[in-house]
Order: sequence, then C-alpha cells, then structure tokens
Amino acid sequence: MRIDPDHGGGDSAPGATMARWSRRAILRGALAALAATEAAARSASTPGIVGDWAGDAWNDTRQTRIRVARDGVGALMVEIAYGEDARMGRLPADMHRVPATVRADGVVVDVSPRLRITLTHTPDDRVFARWERAAPWRDVRYALLRRAGPEPWPALGRDRPWRMLRIPVPRANGDDDELVATFYPAAGRAPAPLALLIHGDVTPGQEGAVIHHGAIARLLASRGWAVVEPMHRGAGGSRGRFFPEFPVDRSLDAAYGDAMAAAAFEEFDAVVDAARGWPGIDARRPLMVGQSRGGLFAILQAARRPADIAGVINFAGGAWCDADEPATSAGPYARARFAEAGALARAPTLWLYADTDLCVSPATSRAAFDAYRAAGGSGDLVMSSGLYPDGHGLILRPSYWEAPVLAFIGRLTR
Repeated sequence: MRIDPDHGGGDSAPGATMARWSRRAILRGALAALAATEAAARSASTPGIVGDWAGDAWNDTRQTRIRVARDGVGALMVEIAYGEDARMGRLPADMHRVPATVRADGVVVDVSPRLRITLTHTPDDRVFARWERAAPWRDVRYALLRRAGPEPWPALGRDRPWRMLRIPVPRANGDDDELVATFYPAAGRAPAPLALLIHGDVTPGQEGAVIHHGAIARLLASRGWAVVEPMHRGAGGSRGRFFPEFPVDRSLDAAYGDAMAAAAFEEFDAVVDAARGWPGIDARRPLMVGQSRGGLFAILQAARRPADIAGVINFAGGAWCDADEPATSAGPYARARFAEAGALARAPTLWLYADTDLCVSPATSRAAFDAYRAAGGSGDLVMSSGLYPDGHGLILRPSYWEAPVLAFIGRLTR
C-alpha cells in the first residue's frame, strides 16, 4: 500500500483544506511512529553493541577504534578511526558518522562503496569486527575489540586481544624446558574448546621473534575457540633444544625430520596437559591448526592421537620446499609421512593450499593429499588461485580461506 501524505483529493473548500491538513498530520505522525518503531526494533536487536570499542588492530597491522551510538530516533551510527588517530585516542576531524544496518550476521557499516565493516557482539561483551574490501583487490581483516568505557579513549599502544603464557615441557632430568605461547581467550561461553595453532620453520636470523598468526586465531576465537599458539623450543624465547630447518652438523634426511616431529609432539602434549588445568577450557579433543611444517605436524598429531583430536586445518603443510625434500623408501619425505598418517588418523581434515605456492607446488600438495586419502584419511582439499607474490603465506590472507574454514569448524561444533 502506498501512502501519500500530500494527496488531498479534489476538494477546494476551506473545510476540505482543513481536512487535508488533518489527514496529512495523521499520516505524517503514522510514518514517524513507524520509523521510530523500526529504529527501536533495530536498536533492541543489538542492545550490547552500543559503546566505545578498542584494544586491537586489523590483523595486527592497523590499530582501530570504533564508536557505536544511536541517533535521535534510535538508529545506529558508527564512527571508525585507524592507525595514528586510533593510537592517539582521537577520531579524525573529517570522519563522519556512518549509518549502520542491522542484519542477521551483525551490524553492517558501508564505509565506502568498496569497504564494508561488520560488527558482531560476542557473548563475553566484546565486538568481533570484520573488515572487507571489495574486488578486484579483495581483502578481509579481523579485530577483536574490548569495551573502552565512557572515559576518553586512552592511548593503547600495542594493546591486543591476547596474553602471553609460559608453559613447561617436562624433562626426565627435572630441568624442564619452557614454551612461550600466545593465548587468545574465546569470545563465548565456557567451557571453550581448545585450538592449538602451530607455526612452521623459523626464518634463520629471526629465531627470537614471536610468531602471531592473528587472522585465523581471531576468527576461531570469535567462534568460541580458545586458541593457543606456542613457539617451538629455542624460538621466540622458548627454552630448550632448537631444531633448525637445515642442520649444520648432519645431513638432511628423514631421520632428522622425524626428530623434529618427535620434539613437536612433546610440546603438543605439554600444552594440552597444561590447558586441562586452565579454567573455562575444554582441552579433551583440541582442534589442530598448522602452517607449513606445522601443517604436517598437525596431521601427524591426529594420527598419533586418533581418538583425541577434533579436527585438523592444514595451511600449506609440508616439510621442506620441493627442491630440498629428502627421499624415503616411499618417496619424498612429506608425502610419505602424510600417507602413513592417513592410515591412522580419524579426525576430519581441511587442506588449504595455493597454486602460487613457491615452496610446496600444487603437484606436490595434491600428491600428498591423494596419498593421505588413499591410505584411509578423511579430508577436503581447497586449492586457491591468484595469491601473489607467494601462496605459501596463505594463512595471512583470510579472503582466500574464510568460507571453507567457517564451514569446517561449523561442522565440528554442531
């Protein structure tokens, strides 16, 4: 039905004119009441999201602050600051308030025709912010923001949604090793299932750096997983024996690769044992997520503990790059170990690779996946295209894997 408050019919007498004005006032009042009701309904559907939010950076790169408020009729408006403006606790002078739309997946803010931000209020009173830039240069970033409170926004510096932990790795002689780990609390209700995030080989000369795979960690945390990312011993401040990618005192062979894996298994067991004592964490059947060699380790852990792993997400998993892979009796090292794991692992797996990977070629990754499946393993392979300059960094580009990861973890938590 179309309502036209300016249509007054054909009468021209003074009484008819008064009637027309009366009808107009009634209709305008009805429209205003309808608008106010719709705005109130929108506001009521997101009662907790109003406020100031801070404490994170888009994928650890650009500090952000977001203010969500209501206008005079209750509609949501959003202000956003980035970079230096966010660090200094101010909103840019030329940043206008942007109207927001309430949808089933959250509060949607169209900052520009090519940039959309979606805000979701989490059960633990945080906001998961998803930043998406449209094609042709599609990009997706995440932030997990905490409530900043009514006081002026403080300068937050390197404030992030994680905290650092130290986890002991027991040794028989009593001189325990220790892992430095990054912990992302779950944005949900306890008990939260545990996700164990495993990094790959450490770049020579950067052994002291702590690795944060923040995009996948934030996404998992936003979906209710408690995420822990330990640094292997000897890297990132972790104490203990370090296995470099290329040893200087021995040849590169399958035995060395197996020694690296055995050391990683000790670390995984130590982390899970520690997590069993953390409040609000369910560490009985963790999700394993691995990048590069960490992807291989994650698959091998599922074979080693077939009843104790909920699932595996393997990002560009392998051992060494194609040119350096040592041979075994069953072929290249990584393919042989993946095949052995397929005969034992029972957890569902998701294999994420890129056809522009300069380390693990598409032929190598497909052969490894096929060997795993042929041996009895269960999994899906997603091969992304167009990721430049090097697809081995796939884990850093959520736009390529967000959809399959969400579908996969959705199946795990049903």
